[in-house]
Amino acid sequence: MVTLDRPGGPIWRNREDHILSLLSPDELPIWHAERDRAEAEGLLFMAHPLHCAVGTKPGPAVGRC
Repeated sequence: MVTLDRPGGPIWRNREDHILSLLSPDELPIWHAERDRAEAEGLLFMAHPLHCAVGTKPGPAVGRC
């Protein structure tokens, strides 16, 4: 998970632009109002999942003929 808390930064801008492109015209004013409120209260951040894979490489087979 990556968290972003710098609304003026380029990574934030890229992510927010993507989110804005998914919203309807009716949803945009709600987004902006809540975003502004969160920023004013010092609570504005975004979180995005990152890809992760965890595993182990199988060891040599034991007991095979």
